[in-house]
Amino acid sequence: MVMVNAYYCTARDALPEEVCHALARNVGRDVELQAPTNWLSKGRRTYVVDGSTVTMPDTAANQAVYPQQTRQKPGIGFPIARIIVVFSLAVGAAVEMKIGKYKGKLTGENSMFRDLHKFF
Repeated sequence: MVMVNAYYCTARDALPEEVCHALARNVGRDVELQAPTNWLSKGRRTYVVDGSTVTMPDTAANQAVYPQQTRQKPGIGFPIARIIVVFSLAVGAAVEMKIGKYKGKLTGENSMFRDLHKFF
């Protein structure tokens, strides 16, 4: 079992980030479309939006895309990213998401949410 997990983790790490996002979106949307109408709120699709932050391993590649906070000394902090996820209330699946920097103007959850307006 341990060997299978190692192969799975190695293969998963080789997938581009956008492929993982597309898979999650597509699965979530497909599940939502199959939801019985009595699961909908008064016959309408309803969504919940939530945002958070995540830290990631302190690698040069992660630091290049998601820089650490300026209050941290270089080399001793972890890169931080903001995430925002749109969930279907009917099925609880993620149907849209976005990941971005935790630094600078227009990187907050409200700005990220506005970038998702085409979904709604």
